[in-house]
Amino acid sequence: MYSVSRYRNFYIFAKGICFVLIGYQRKSRALMHGGKHKSQNTLRLSHFNKMKKDAYYFPHYSNARNDRKIMKLRRILGLEGYAIYFMLLETLRDQTDFKFPIASIPELEFEFRTSKEKIMSVVNDFDLFTIDGNVFYSIQQVAYLQPYLQRTEQARLAAVTRWNKAKSMQKQCVSIANDYAKRGEERKGEKKREEKKIGEKRKIVMPFHSEKFHEKWELWKEYRKEAHNFSYKSIISEQAAIMKLVKLADGLETVAIDIIVQSIAEKWKGFYKLQIDTENDQDNQTQRIAEKFSSQD
Repeated sequence: MYSVSRYRNFYIFAKGICFVLIGYQRKSRALMHGGKHKSQNTLRLSHFNKMKKDAYYFPHYSNARNDRKIMKLRRILGLEGYAIYFMLLETLRDQTDFKFPIASIPELEFEFRTSKEKIMSVVNDFDLFTIDGNVFYSIQQVAYLQPYLQRTEQARLAAVTRWNKAKSMQKQCVSIANDYAKRGEERKGEKKREEKKIGEKRKIVMPFHSEKFHEKWELWKEYRKEAHNFSYKSIISEQAAIMKLVKLADGLETVAIDIIVQSIAEKWKGFYKLQIDTENDQDNQTQRIAEKFSSQD
């Protein structure tokens, strides 16, 4: 059987595991919602610290300037056209569907610090974008993003799985900890009930059943506690003191009461033979003998 302290120690251990799982769960939840926190923190500590927190990634190949279509763009619109092209790619990447409405191009005029005609020329004249009704997009950009998007989705699904597993383990740990705590409380209650039963079985057996003796005995215990700061530690020790008193009194109740009164009056810590005056010794002895015979009847 586990002791109460062992139940309590296991409860503390299980509770600690639950706190660890909660931290693991929060980390998994952060990864589940995009997994961008680590990269953003790195960027904030680098020379890109001015980049917005909600910026998204898209690939930019180092030889893009040598593409045939882009070379034509550079020849006609120069570096400004080249900049407009990549600013349009950035704008498309910010859209959830990677598409941008043509009717909203004038809104980019101020942001790009260029004319609407140049933006429309980059979209329409160099076969760099696909126009689908009232929106345009870049097929090449979407194709390049697919491996990245797949890895991001896989990481998100893995984080969801870890989060659900951690949540399940957390509930299980809490349940186990509560179960052990409950067992500990039950064991503690059983121990108290056992002690109570033992206490009921070990009752003080009084040698005399008169109310007067009971009162004097309680008075004696109160006196010992107040005068000498002493209390009987157990039923056994109290029973032994009573038996000693009975032996000193030769089994006579009146003598036992007189011994108690004598010890209290003399401020003694224990019981001693009753001190009797010589003049009254014979009469007291006769009274004790008569009392002893009457008790035997």
